[in-house]
Amino acid sequence: MERVNVIGSPGSGKSFVAAALAAACGLPPLVRLDALRHGPNWTEVPDDRFAADVAAAAAAGRWIMDGCYVPVRPLIWVRADTVIWTDLDRAIMMWVAAR
Repeated sequence: MERVNVIGSPGSGKSFVAAALAAACGLPPLVRLDALRHGPNWTEVPDDRFAADVAAAAAAGRWIMDGCYVPVRPLIWVRADTVIWTDLDRAIMMWVAAR
């Protein structure tokens, strides 16, 4: 695994799985798509800038990303060699999100 995208519903453990996998596989630091999508005070960056930032991250030789925004999914999946979908029971996700 050289280029991994971890996706799933909010509270499903995407960030946890991605960070653990990055450490275990010696991948570069985690690329958090939420951090690319949102600027200060959680304001959305313009779509073209977001797409450019994602494309630049996906162009790297090795990476792990958590999250999946539909408009940029093709930029990620054309380069990804692995996609991991975290799929927890809804009750567990609600408990995690509330915690």
